[in-house]
Amino acid sequence: MDISSFKRHGLIHGLFLALFAVPYLHAVEITGTMNTALDYSDNVALVSHNKEADTEHTIGFAATVEEQRKNFQASANFRAQHRYYLNDTFDDETSITSGFGLINLGFVESLLDWRTSFTRTQVLNDAAADDTPNNREYRNVVQTGPVIRYQISPTLGVNLSSSYTSVENSDEDVSDSESMDGNLGLSYLYNPRTSFSLDLSHREIIDGDELEEYADSRVTVGAVRQLVRGQAGAQLGRTRLKPEASNEVESNFVSLSLSQTDIFWHDLLLEYTQNITDTSIGFTSFVDEQGVRQDLPEGISRNDIVSRKRVNATVARDLVDYGYEFGAMWQNESFEQANLKEQMRELRVALNQNIQQGLRATYAYRFRESDFGRVDTGIDRLSVYSAGLNKTLTQDVSVDGRIQFSHRRNSERASREYEALSIRIALNWTLF
Repeated sequence: MDISSFKRHGLIHGLFLALFAVPYLHAVEITGTMNTALDYSDNVALVSHNKEADTEHTIGFAATVEEQRKNFQASANFRAQHRYYLNDTFDDETSITSGFGLINLGFVESLLDWRTSFTRTQVLNDAAADDTPNNREYRNVVQTGPVIRYQISPTLGVNLSSSYTSVENSDEDVSDSESMDGNLGLSYLYNPRTSFSLDLSHREIIDGDELEEYADSRVTVGAVRQLVRGQAGAQLGRTRLKPEASNEVESNFVSLSLSQTDIFWHDLLLEYTQNITDTSIGFTSFVDEQGVRQDLPEGISRNDIVSRKRVNATVARDLVDYGYEFGAMWQNESFEQANLKEQMRELRVALNQNIQQGLRATYAYRFRESDFGRVDTGIDRLSVYSAGLNKTLTQDVSVDGRIQFSHRRNSERASREYEALSIRIALNWTLF
């Protein structure tokens, strides 16, 4: 859709949620912060030749709104930022994003809720291109619908939900869409530590580009086991996605997770997921009372069917004066219509140190290998080294600084290689 219409609709959706919550603002908990930052880079465009140095000045405001009542829950995160480049390498940019906004209304106690959410995210138009202002787009997602919960017995419950979803993209070449979905779920508490579930869901795009309309059906069974210091969960199922203008695609749905605290003095998180969806909405779902989780593929240059497999592992330890974290991730995404396979591997290491009261240092290293499955991109290998300091001046004011060096190598495409040194200084102020 055109940019002006996109901005107008985004504001309308945001105002809709704000006005919806006005009667409850007298008891709402609101936090607000402001920040200003200077970011210098000797290669602001992340290019291999003809590097340009520039300083980006950012002024931002962020607010969090939370309300918890017996029959009403609301939560929203809002962030507005204005960026401008002192040497005019890129045009000035004003961005508005929200992590998620959620409003739950309990019409009938312990039986009927109505959930509404608005999500505005910033994504890359092309996942293979660099994260620069001329490669950023925005996506608005509104979801609303009823949820019925009925407890048949102390151990058996049933959930029935339906929702309407509207997706708007700032990129004119990516079609917007509207969809309806329904879900039927059964939950069974086997014992105080073990529960089982069965879920049936169906979603159809009711308004979109003729060649980009889908019907998505899924059946899953799951189990959750509470451990002494953690939790283990598993969901297994089958997803069938039927495009309007091509053959249907089927895939297994797998979600395995294990979280454990204080195992050999460390916290452990292991996750494996396998799923299929269309990129108009991404891997998105309501998550209990916590709101909406949205996990979009990085590139939105067109709507497509995407299959994903992901493995993630994190080991961390947090002591009084220092803490550290090791992480690893592997991801494989296949795009059906574009006939592309993207694969990514990542390693992360971070060390935090309390130098003195109110002064904390952070050292981090990240390595990412990206294969976008294209002849013109080759395989990117990115290394990022960073060191930072955070100083708390008062209860409401803090300053932080960071120096970072990025180095990307590509054995097949020298034009995609670059080196960049950046320095950041920021002031953060808690308003209320």
